[in-house]
Amino acid sequence: MIKWQNAYGDDEKARSEIEKAQPNGELDTVFNKYCRKRHNATDCITSFTNLLEPCLTEEEISHKEVYTNISKSLLGFVCHKDGDQIALFIAEKGPECFQERKDSLIECFNKTFPKVFDQVHEPVTMDNLPKFVFGTDQCHDMERLQMCVVEELEKCEESTPANLVDSAFKFIRNNTPCSNVTSIIVS
Repeated sequence: MIKWQNAYGDDEKARSEIEKAQPNGELDTVFNKYCRKRHNATDCITSFTNLLEPCLTEEEISHKEVYTNISKSLLGFVCHKDGDQIALFIAEKGPECFQERKDSLIECFNKTFPKVFDQVHEPVTMDNLPKFVFGTDQCHDMERLQMCVVEELEKCEESTPANLVDSAFKFIRNNTPCSNVTSIIVS
């Protein structure tokens, strides 16, 4: 996760601005300010993935751009119209919803990516690290994660957080090779 202080400046200053703006309905102004600086975050993502490259296999290097594009797509979604999405998410109790459903959301990740997150049975070592590639299986995993996370968020009082997260997953999917992969959802 990109920290505000790394990509946008001082973390505490940003939090303070958000807390002050929320009661006044001025979150969009705060996010507009930070979203105009999103090129800092994309530069940070690019630098980070470039630093990882010596540790990656040739196959993983060929997929590196996909993971970079996912991060950039997420920033693009969050900062659409200078932060309207994130302002709406906060205004409609998104952080509270995430906190309320935290354990279930963690379980969604554990179920979807057991080799990465469930280290009780087999701890991740240098010999069994998951590959950072993005193919059909990863697209289906992302779709399973989306379904699980959205289902959990739909249990919150407000429906907006679930709708925004679902839209974010769809936006990301459309900006990855997954846009060409058949859905696992049977209609």
